[in-house]
Amino acid sequence: MQKNFFVFFLLVVVTMTTRGQVSTISDLIKNRNSLQEKAPREKLYLHLDKQNYLATDTIWYKAYLTKALNNNYSTLSGVMYLELFDGKNELVKRYTTPTKYGFAWGQIALDPQMMLSGTYVLRAYTNWMRNFGDSLLFEREIRIGNSDNSVAVASGSSKSQSKINSPDLQFLPEGGVWVNGIKQRLGFKAINEQGKGIDLSGKILNDKNEVVATFNPIYKGMGFVDFTPNAGEIYSAVLQNGSRYPLPKTKLSGIILQVNNVEKSDSLQLTINGTQDVLTTPKNYFLIGESRGMICFGVKLRLKGQPRKINIAKDAFPTGISRLILLDEQLKPINERLAFINHHDQLKIALNPSKQKYSIRDKVDLKINVTDQFGKPLRGAFSIAVTDDQQVLRDSLNDENIVNYQLLTSDLRGNVESPNYYFSGQHAAALDALLLTQGWVSYDLPTKMKFSAESDYQVSGKVTNVFNKPMARTSVMLFGSGRRPIIIDTLTDESGRFTFNKLPVFDSDSASFVIRALNKNKKTFGVGLEVYDYKALDRPSRILSSKSTHLDTVFAAFTTAQRDNYKRGGGSQLQEVVINSKKAIRGSKNLNGPGEADYILTDSELSKEPRMSLESFLMRNLKGFRAGYPKRQAAAGLSGKAGQGIQFDPSKARDYVLNNKKVRLIIDGIDADMSFNMEREAGTGDHYDFLREIMGYYTADDIRGIEVMQSPRYNQNYMANFAPDLRFRADPVNDTDLAFIAITTKNGDGPFIKRRPGIYMYRPLKVNYAEQFYSPLYTAKEKPAKPTDFRSTIYWNPNITTNEKGEANVSFFCSDQKGKYTIWIEGTTMSDQFGVKVQKVVIE
Repeated sequence: MQKNFFVFFLLVVVTMTTRGQVSTISDLIKNRNSLQEKAPREKLYLHLDKQNYLATDTIWYKAYLTKALNNNYSTLSGVMYLELFDGKNELVKRYTTPTKYGFAWGQIALDPQMMLSGTYVLRAYTNWMRNFGDSLLFEREIRIGNSDNSVAVASGSSKSQSKINSPDLQFLPEGGVWVNGIKQRLGFKAINEQGKGIDLSGKILNDKNEVVATFNPIYKGMGFVDFTPNAGEIYSAVLQNGSRYPLPKTKLSGIILQVNNVEKSDSLQLTINGTQDVLTTPKNYFLIGESRGMICFGVKLRLKGQPRKINIAKDAFPTGISRLILLDEQLKPINERLAFINHHDQLKIALNPSKQKYSIRDKVDLKINVTDQFGKPLRGAFSIAVTDDQQVLRDSLNDENIVNYQLLTSDLRGNVESPNYYFSGQHAAALDALLLTQGWVSYDLPTKMKFSAESDYQVSGKVTNVFNKPMARTSVMLFGSGRRPIIIDTLTDESGRFTFNKLPVFDSDSASFVIRALNKNKKTFGVGLEVYDYKALDRPSRILSSKSTHLDTVFAAFTTAQRDNYKRGGGSQLQEVVINSKKAIRGSKNLNGPGEADYILTDSELSKEPRMSLESFLMRNLKGFRAGYPKRQAAAGLSGKAGQGIQFDPSKARDYVLNNKKVRLIIDGIDADMSFNMEREAGTGDHYDFLREIMGYYTADDIRGIEVMQSPRYNQNYMANFAPDLRFRADPVNDTDLAFIAITTKNGDGPFIKRRPGIYMYRPLKVNYAEQFYSPLYTAKEKPAKPTDFRSTIYWNPNITTNEKGEANVSFFCSDQKGKYTIWIEGTTMSDQFGVKVQKVVIE
């Protein structure tokens, strides 16, 4: 029977105290738990179909969004954000995805023209999660290979030796302080230049060069050593190669917290010790134990000249990391210590294939059965990936999964290597070393919540007058043009705030809207408009290495398998990726796809004239670009200088023209003409003046690339998206057929717009809609004369639900690749239970 660890808390009073003193810790527990319930943290985990991809692949994912408090699905957020960063920490892609009942799934199509071989970071989060810093943002390193720009395989031995010669070795005292005269545990961790743990041994010497202890790693460069530091002595760690590292300085007076977590014991054994002056001072202390931010245990105590020993039942805590904190009388933390509690209550998942072995293109019928630790069938939501072992490196020990992420790694600082190792057997010492050295994620609440929880797609803001006072009952309108015109209006509340809820979502990043607030005279004059728009997070904190011997090894095997399969298939499928000669611009929002344009100017041309204005640069480098009128010709059978009697003054430049077509500027996917009507409303001139101001604002140094769409082949998508009313107009004059110049800026902020009172341009992020994973269907008699099917991901299904018997069934077909497949399934009951199962299937 599953325990609800947060229905009650354990409060133990060790010493005789007054009623007022008891209420101090009682109120602490009550207030802390109440705040955590009102402002719970969210955790977000992504199951990916694999860890390594080709630049032509698609990343398939399923998201699990839970409350950190109890691991139930989160009802706070209905929108999550996805970001992909390259090895230089530059943003490659950014999407939003709607979530429902804590789930979302979708895909990220990679682009071979934009993806260099290397290690990338996939990051996911909700707007609400941003209130708590980056502690619980989901980050996963993935590897992407591109055969056109593969990373050279490093020779390696001398490089790896240099890393061993200069490791980073840190020593961290248990509880946070190192006190003289008390035997204490000192955790240590050694890492190389890539942040990976390396096993190093050595000796600890005092200032007389006497050996007082030796240390040896337990796992992944981590370990601990116990010894008693003496007053006035300075200690150093010396490696076998003679490298010396100073140990932390000791304190003459202090108190320490020690935790002994015996794996088979039902209790945590705690010792509170200190120097003699601390032990004999009459003073109250408080010891609390918390998990996921909730206090599960509390005790008030007083030291009476000797160390205190306390046993805490592990049943007081849920599975996961528990935090033991010693506080003084003012409730300020003195010592903190972590312990990992494992009640072994993870889901039990059984996979039963219809046969032990299969042939190529055979149908695999797979029966899934899910129970709790006692064998009781359970309903749950799961995702499954089947991958070819010859092309995809899957490691159940080293790869992160939903169990080790939710219960361990998400609550620790930094990267945890081989996380499933700590769930694979009796590894209490290794776990203790991990907790001593990698700290924890604090669940302390921020003083102010800056970011709201987004239940759906919305935009909100505030309207003020010239005195910065809220304007109540003020009209605010959101409108946009293009393929899907939209007009929504609302009124501000008494605080001047407004919200547009349930906005339409777009699968293109070229969508944009104008938000306008009007005063009582239906004008924008004197109106201040503040919009709470999305602001990007900082880049991931870790800097990834652009080269990796491991990465090269993975993709050497990957591309070799692809090449062999191509030869076996008679050259009809899975050719080596070849990048065409078209230029591609990083971050381009080209509706036709990267490099699909009549003419492209890249950084190589722009960097030659960095201080030149955009207008001057286009005049000089884009043939046919000018300021003036398009040349108007009479339709067949008509006469007149300008056709149909239309007159114009050629001495005046009234617009920008490219080869007789009027120019439309698209900047970072946004039509600059979105704000032209606003400019006309303010009386600032015609279209030429409007564009000239924008092109005078930018310099070549501000721009990453320029793409020109003027021929029917390339401008039709733009006509349909940005000028649908002109697309089919029967007019013999050329200005109904536009030339689009798409500008990609380096900051990606969209077109420069002069600040106008009461007007704001809002640009929603692109929404990532889920697509169906393609899985071929073969008949029993269909055996290929030449093999052509060499998928690396054989099957992906993000939406598997077990019934009341804990059962579900899935089917898929094998490819033409013989060998072994890895079946990887994981999921949750969304009631504090997670499970993962990895199993092989043989194809002969």
